[in-house]
Amino acid sequence: MAGIRFDFFDGNCPACFSIVLKQCRGKSVLYLTLNQGYKTVLNFAKKSDFRRFFVIDCFSLKPGGLNPSIENVVFLPKGWSLGLVGIAINKGFNLLGRRKVLIIDSLNELVESADIEVVAVFLNFLKSNFPDLEIEILAFGRQGKELAKKLDSAINSKSQVGV
Repeated sequence: MAGIRFDFFDGNCPACFSIVLKQCRGKSVLYLTLNQGYKTVLNFAKKSDFRRFFVIDCFSLKPGGLNPSIENVVFLPKGWSLGLVGIAINKGFNLLGRRKVLIIDSLNELVESADIEVVAVFLNFLKSNFPDLEIEILAFGRQGKELAKKLDSAINSKSQVGV
């Protein structure tokens, strides 16, 4: 069964990229960015040793803007839904092959856009449908730790009732 791990950071700092990405060496990484553009993520990815790297960018595309065509990057518009994210994740999974890790950057922004209970159902769906997937969720500051506790509790309660 897929595992979910929370990584906590005191501030939104570039060092968190290095720490998290080092843990993913030799794996195929699907990076869901909710708070910074794909260029920042790809710059850090270039310095790491991954089998493959795929980015879902929910930050850069402006309303009415053109969807740029960049290899291994999918752009979702502002106001994205977890359904759209799920479709993009599926596309990334099909390209990545085995030994996959999904990095969600960050929990703070994720729960601003979707209710924590809905996020728990979504993550349980990923866990049950992609058994070889590792999920890492970045959380920042005290708020991030509190959100992580709530989400972890919601995930466990949803998985026990078979949702």
